[in-house]
Amino acid sequence: MTADDAGLRDSGARIPLLDRQAEQRLIGNTLGAFMADPSARHGPLLLEGMSGMGKTTLLDVVRRQARQLGLTTLDAVGFPHSDRAYLMARQWFLHDAQTLPLGPLERRLLGLEPQGRLVDRAVNSVFAPLERSVVLDAWDAIAARVVHLRGALVLLLDDAHWADPYTLDWLHRLIRQQPARPLLAVLARRTGEPSRTHRPLTELAGLSGAVRMTLGPLRLPEVRSLAGALLRESPDATFSSMLYRATGGVPFHVVDTLRRAAADGVRPLARDADQIDGYALPAIGQGLLPLLDRLGAAQVCAARALAVLGPHATTALAGRLAGLTPDRAAAALDRLREALLLVPGQPAFVHPPFADAVYDAIPHGERGLLHAKAARLLADAGHGPEVTAVHLLAAPPEGSEWAVEQLRAAAALSLAAGAPEDADRLLARAQAEPPPPALRADLHYERGVATFPVDPQRSAGHLQAALAGGRPREAAVRLLAKALAHENRLPEAAGILHQECHRATRKDSQLRLLAERFLWSAYWEDEPNAAKEHKLLERITDRFTGNTVENRRLLVLRAWYATIRGCPVATALRAVGLGTCEGLVWTGDEGDFDCGVLAALVYFYCGRARRAEQILDAGIAELRARRWCGGHLALALALRALVLLHTGRLAAAQGESERALRIATGLRPMSHARWYALSTELCVLLARGKAEEAAELSEREHFAEPFPAVVVLPSPRCVLAEVRFAQGRTAEAVKLLTAAGAHQRARLANNPAVCAWQPLLAQVLAGRDREAAREHADEGVRRARAFGVPAATGEALTRAGIAYGGEAGLPLLAEAVELLDGTGDIYRHARALTEYGDALRRAGRKAEAREVLREAWVAACRAGAEKLAERAQTARRLAGGRDRTPIVPGLEGLTERQCEVGALAAAGLTNQQIADRLVVSSAVVSKHLTKIYKRLGVTRAALADLPWPDPGLA
Repeated sequence: MTADDAGLRDSGARIPLLDRQAEQRLIGNTLGAFMADPSARHGPLLLEGMSGMGKTTLLDVVRRQARQLGLTTLDAVGFPHSDRAYLMARQWFLHDAQTLPLGPLERRLLGLEPQGRLVDRAVNSVFAPLERSVVLDAWDAIAARVVHLRGALVLLLDDAHWADPYTLDWLHRLIRQQPARPLLAVLARRTGEPSRTHRPLTELAGLSGAVRMTLGPLRLPEVRSLAGALLRESPDATFSSMLYRATGGVPFHVVDTLRRAAADGVRPLARDADQIDGYALPAIGQGLLPLLDRLGAAQVCAARALAVLGPHATTALAGRLAGLTPDRAAAALDRLREALLLVPGQPAFVHPPFADAVYDAIPHGERGLLHAKAARLLADAGHGPEVTAVHLLAAPPEGSEWAVEQLRAAAALSLAAGAPEDADRLLARAQAEPPPPALRADLHYERGVATFPVDPQRSAGHLQAALAGGRPREAAVRLLAKALAHENRLPEAAGILHQECHRATRKDSQLRLLAERFLWSAYWEDEPNAAKEHKLLERITDRFTGNTVENRRLLVLRAWYATIRGCPVATALRAVGLGTCEGLVWTGDEGDFDCGVLAALVYFYCGRARRAEQILDAGIAELRARRWCGGHLALALALRALVLLHTGRLAAAQGESERALRIATGLRPMSHARWYALSTELCVLLARGKAEEAAELSEREHFAEPFPAVVVLPSPRCVLAEVRFAQGRTAEAVKLLTAAGAHQRARLANNPAVCAWQPLLAQVLAGRDREAAREHADEGVRRARAFGVPAATGEALTRAGIAYGGEAGLPLLAEAVELLDGTGDIYRHARALTEYGDALRRAGRKAEAREVLREAWVAACRAGAEKLAERAQTARRLAGGRDRTPIVPGLEGLTERQCEVGALAAAGLTNQQIADRLVVSSAVVSKHLTKIYKRLGVTRAALADLPWPDPGLA
């Protein structure tokens, strides 16, 4: 079956597509709907069927109809061994993209810029592989550029069962992201064959709006019509029946059989019907080998060369691979075309199964040698390592250093394209070559780099082999420590760095390794030598001034140790100030993501939330600019959500924590970035009064034992205890908090600002064991006072006030309110006010309670803590208060009169002008304005930016 085939008697004749009428109508309808609204979400069109059913022909129909509608079509075709990362995407976009202004990453993905080696032996740094989401974003950008250049696109992919899964995964994401990308994907795949693309193709077929067109054999009337059109003579019934039986109605068989028969003068008559069996191949590709043997040795060699070279075949390359002179090669290919095996004018088989049959018939040993020779020929012809590596993967090892270098370069391209599995496969093949002894340790190191994003355990094994083989140590040891830490093996990570510190001879290397060692010790939840490590770090950094990168890293770590141990806040702030005196770089060879995170945490827990937010904002911007958009970004966003939570911006905190959690969803279960994101999201949900939602999230994400060995903040045990306490499961909460306390005491982490297990335990025990609750409350308050941060002390006092209860708790709550006022932690202040006001009400001091609860309600509204605001309002009503204050978004808690005063001041009136207009004294106006400034946290200059009601000055 052909849409546009040459006639059997007249090569210039165009044969109409007489069969598949329903399929052609469906194609027309699909293209018409796409043309009517290209920016709407359009699922892919999948043409599916066994070999020979006409999928490629229907792709021709799609191409022709799309062009008639003025749509641009881009073509790609899969082929055996074409599962290298994004090979299909390159086929689609490479031609157009060469003329477009693209960034360095986009150009590297398209193969327009050389990548070089994966790891430069001269650079003693840890390679940071790209996150896959970053690579997918880059392909999105390439597609958008081509759309801008060419308009709405129809992406055609033939033999999709051989396509690379990376392109299909990207296509799946791209289609789901529409509207925004005006493109339609049309894929043809052969069914019934196992391939790496089964999963992504199944996912594409399951997308909303996907159209699946399953092609089966033709029926007898369709076979008869097709035979008549091709032979230009009406076949009789006997001939048609015999043709149908011999070909099974498979369109390709029908056309191929008729061509062969017509070439020998067979006519569609009953007298020639018995001859049809002799021209029909038993299956596509079968019977081809005897035909090739009859054609001659040169034709066999040329056919084998074409089968090995695949889509990169040219006449010249095929001849050289086959060992034929140019003239003999051209003659051999012409003879194959005369036998109807090749596409007219092209060095390609008319049907992929022909290539399969020829390829499979090549003896295994000979096939490998042909691939090895093809790799050299393609490299000489100007093809890059991404092409030569395809053949080297299928070639036998032969100890070639050239092959090793080609495979290493291809691995670098794969890793740069966010395909670490592909890179590892190439490097494994390079190791099998084998490489020269001098390169073997480097290859282990490169495999350690490649496997680190997907399998840290395997990465650790390769890095240990690299070190044993004499690979330059520092970078390998640092990455090995990271791999072990990511596998929840913190003791081993700290141990190997401890050993390596004693090996290092250069001062800068020693300090870098020391920083890594102290970092993983600080992150280790059960570090048994925490006090010893802290003292050693104090001694090492005692005279540091922050004049070098290594000095600053160690000073930040000293500040963090001081913070978690609850040393006076001035100690930690002095160290972190020196550590950040030159600013922070989060990425690159001179950057340190973990020190950036720790610096932000130090400032946050030391009561400098705004400074912490500045550091995180700068770090997040750098991560996004450098496209570190996976676990690193998830962790930074989670910490920013924590800062937002404790600066009274709960709605913004929830949005940020949800973004962090979306990114972290694809990470490993024990990834600390995932646990940071989950802990923060649960804290935000609890603060907003969404306890049921928090409980559901914790169950869904298995937020429970075993917890990671790495330190996670907020502490997972404390967060889960709050969830359980909100559910009324007090015994479980007590158990979790007791365990949290044991872990903290073991590592001398005594700061309730960092882990408030003790104040929280005091609150939980208040209804079960008042005496124990008060003991824990007193200890928590004492430690918080020793640290010296008002927000942390206020939080400890709030929970202590609840633990003491009654009259005894009132002074504690009153002090908490006083300390938290002005800290910027609006949520904690609102909670302290609510507890204090409710306690006053229960003590019978209702007038005071009403005033405090009104202020609590205002603060809770400003923070976005809806449930807390409701509780404050309910308690105020119980105290005899009536709510006459409207809730105006942005002006929460202001009375009607205050709104009037604020609107007039924002309009530019002086206090006296406002007083005259409202017929009050200027002192009353000043009093109202003072309350506005305090409640909204603004100055007079900022009033104009608020959503005041119309002052009626017109």
